[in-house]
Amino acid sequence: MFSELLDGQTLFALGIGLLTVTMMRMTIRRRKGLYRNVEPSISAKEVAPVQAASERLNELEVRLHDYDREITGRVETTLALLDRLIEEADHEIVRLETLLEQTLPSNRSGVNSTPRDREVVRQLRTAGYGVQEIAELTGLSIVEVARLFDNRDDNEQRRAA
Repeated sequence: MFSELLDGQTLFALGIGLLTVTMMRMTIRRRKGLYRNVEPSISAKEVAPVQAASERLNELEVRLHDYDREITGRVETTLALLDRLIEEADHEIVRLETLLEQTLPSNRSGVNSTPRDREVVRQLRTAGYGVQEIAELTGLSIVEVARLFDNRDDNEQRRAA
C-alpha cells in the first residue's frame, strides 16, 4: 500500500510541495531580517545637538504663546477701557443736547435769563465751553452769558465768605 503511493507523479508533487515550503520559509526569514536592519545606527554625538535644538524650539514656542496671551490681554483691556470712555462720552453728548434743546426755543438775544438758563450755562461751562460757544448754543447774548459767569463767580465768593 505504501509502495503504491510512491509512484512517480506523487513523488514529484511531494518534491515540488517541499521545495515551495522551503522557499517560503527562506523568504519570510529574509523579510524579517530586512526590517530589523532598517533603523540606521545613530551615535550619541549626532543625537545630542538635535535633541538640544528640539528642546530649545519647544521652550521658545511656550514663551511665544505666553507673550501672545499677555499682549492679547493688554489689547483687550485697552479696548474695554476705550469702549467705556466712548459710552460715557455718548451719554454726555446726549445729556448736553437734551439740555440745549430745552433752552433753545428760538434766538433769545436781549431776553433776561431764567434759572434754567443759569443752570445750562453752568453745565456748559463745566463741560469746557467758552462764552462765545455758550452764547451760540443757548441763543443768549455774549453779554448775558458773561453776566451769568460773573454772577456765578460772585455767588461762589459769597458762599466762601
